[in-house]
Amino acid sequence: MTRFDPFQTLELIKSRRTIRKFDYTRALPEDALQRVLEAGTWAPYSPYYIQGWKFIAFRGEARDTVASIIIRSRAILKYLRYMYEHSPYGAEHESWEEHEWKEYAHEFAKNLGNAPVIILGFVPKDPHPSIRFHLLASAFAASQNMMLQATAEGLGTGLISFKSPHLEAELVLTAGLEVDKWSFVFAMNLGYAAERPSASPRQDGLVEIRG
Repeated sequence: MTRFDPFQTLELIKSRRTIRKFDYTRALPEDALQRVLEAGTWAPYSPYYIQGWKFIAFRGEARDTVASIIIRSRAILKYLRYMYEHSPYGAEHESWEEHEWKEYAHEFAKNLGNAPVIILGFVPKDPHPSIRFHLLASAFAASQNMMLQATAEGLGTGLISFKSPHLEAELVLTAGLEVDKWSFVFAMNLGYAAERPSASPRQDGLVEIRG
């Protein structure tokens, strides 16, 4: 079994950031994009649908079409508000005034931070709650794989998820999939970071070793 440096692996994981501002002028190397997408396919998968995901990368005009669909919905602004008010990612912005937060959120919402690539993740549609849970868990494990590979490539990522049936259905159709067979899970922005947030310290007491 190949042994990898455990310290470098942990440092890679710790260096990943959620990027909200990208350099749209810098094109992604084709081989790097391929590796990021391939990394997603090596995630643990649901036992109910073996490797039951689809990851589709959109660039150029196709990317702009996807972005325009997402930013038409207020769901994205609601998502950003919750993120910055409740998550550690927004900790460095706790002192922001309301107008400052709105300015930042609306700037991102204009074009999803100008990310040159948007990857959409989908899973098979299934009415059973337990199966749906496994499919979502598998898809988000795949997203972590892609985010870590992107970090290793010197790229940045930002994940977006939301609950809006109409918007989700439109994204499924835009991807060329059947609405009655596929469910949207996430949109991942990918590109070179124009701004990298500082790391938020992890809380104590999150992990234990017993026995």
